[in-house]
Amino acid sequence: MLAATSTDNKINFVQVPRPVATENTIVVKNKVLGVNYVDSLQARGIFPMPASGTFGTEGAGVVVEVGKGVTDYKVGDRIISFENGSYAEYSIYHEFDLKAHKIPDNVSFETIATIATQGLTAITLVESAYNVKKGDYVLIHAAAGGVGSILVQLVHQKGGIAIGITSSDEKAAFVKELGADHVINYKSENILQRVLEITKGEGVHLSLDSVGGASFEESSIQTLRYNGLVVSYGFAAGRPPPIEISKLFPRNSSIQGSSVYHYMTNKEDADKWWNRLFQLIDQGALKTFVYKTYPFDRLGEALDAIHGGQTRGKLLVELCDSS
Repeated sequence: MLAATSTDNKINFVQVPRPVATENTIVVKNKVLGVNYVDSLQARGIFPMPASGTFGTEGAGVVVEVGKGVTDYKVGDRIISFENGSYAEYSIYHEFDLKAHKIPDNVSFETIATIATQGLTAITLVESAYNVKKGDYVLIHAAAGGVGSILVQLVHQKGGIAIGITSSDEKAAFVKELGADHVINYKSENILQRVLEITKGEGVHLSLDSVGGASFEESSIQTLRYNGLVVSYGFAAGRPPPIEISKLFPRNSSIQGSSVYHYMTNKEDADKWWNRLFQLIDQGALKTFVYKTYPFDRLGEALDAIHGGQTRGKLLVELCDSS
């Protein structure tokens, strides 16, 4: 089978043996892959590559083989997973992998690959890391991206006041269409100044920050009101400098780290969040946006685009139906 690896910031496609189901495992033939920012970091050596050498964190496909002892899956089941190793024609998963789940019949491969990782991340951020309530001011960094665009919708639906941060007027218009109450173009406006203007000097209840970087203190911590919270869930601009904890004292503010993987450490919790995502999809509550779909052999272009901040919504990769 064909699988993607990366060396020296270059995508390589290599022929490797197709995985074979062993006890309690399933083999999935991938159909549609989601492209995520973390994948571009792995391709560039910024984040470590999986031990297998095959990377990619989101794939939807069909079970083609089940190993001995498997009871929850059968050949023909449609599967979504956000686990390392999806950038290949076939992937192998343990039956009890909580980051894999059956896809309901009414949900297409394209839809679930567009929303799985970003949707689960966004839901856990606004319903567990912090339960957004009516009237809460919520600052959403990278609001035109995959997670950000869903966060805007969820905050709006919950009655919160969504303040989206983007990098262009085009993206700002897109975020407004999703329901953002205010949009800040950080390339032409000062984030802290605009937040204080919007909130009449009080600051936000919650800053959802996937950017990090050198401006983390000013663009997130200083935007908080009393008892406000920053939830950090990514470092698109690099890891922020160490924060002196005394800087949190003046507003009784807090910083929390969040990873969707750690909301799914047991089957009960995993099923809860997967079912919540499927419920929102079934209700038509979330608009999903595919910015572009690439063939598998142009995966490198997709990773360059997402790393360069050239996109809004989601990028997908389709695999041809060869065996």
